[in-house]
Amino acid sequence: MKQFCAFVILFIIPFLNPSKSFSQKKEIKARLHKEHVETIPRDGAAIDIQVDDKSIIKEWETYLKSFGKLTKLKNSSYKVTEASVPGVSGACIIYAKCYSHNKGYLVWWSIDNGVDIIANSKSTEKKLEEFARQQYINDVNNQIKDAEDAVKSASKEQGQEVEKGNDLVIDIEKNGKEKVKLEEELKENSAELIKLKEDVEKNKVDQKAAAEETAKMQKALEVVKNKLNNL
Repeated sequence: MKQFCAFVILFIIPFLNPSKSFSQKKEIKARLHKEHVETIPRDGAAIDIQVDDKSIIKEWETYLKSFGKLTKLKNSSYKVTEASVPGVSGACIIYAKCYSHNKGYLVWWSIDNGVDIIANSKSTEKKLEEFARQQYINDVNNQIKDAEDAVKSASKEQGQEVEKGNDLVIDIEKNGKEKVKLEEELKENSAELIKLKEDVEKNKVDQKAAAEETAKMQKALEVVKNKLNNL
């Protein structure tokens, strides 16, 4: 149980840090950015997603496929042909990237509709921001699941301690009855009784610690859930 509690404490500390304020909305803003795709420098829009989760790459690929035919290129690059993007007139080609960057991921794209490369369109920037926001939501939901699992584990530990305490009480009752019948074994019986009583007292402490741990897990779960309100 000590190892479990140590893990839980390390898991919970970041969520209980008073220096972090979850009342402030997270700023999710795309920006102008240039990348090389197929050896050509291209103007486009990019956004930083401060989530260290490789699943973002797959999410980005799935998102790009929703606009047209996706082709993977070298150097974390993509090309979407015969693309149709809401807010962009006519068929277009999307050049895109997604790669690890500053403890998170940089997501970038450049949309070419044959007339000009749309780099600073409010519509295309908004789509990047919506994608990023969804990744943050996915990350918080994963944290919620981890916190819920931690609460379940702590509750299970608490239940086991309570059950152990009940068993110890039953053992004491049995011991008392045996003591009457077995006077010749009184010395060993008394020693066992003392040990059982010590175990009961220790168990009370363990039960209290387990209950406090469960309360901490529940508090951490609520804190993590509240993150959703800020996204």
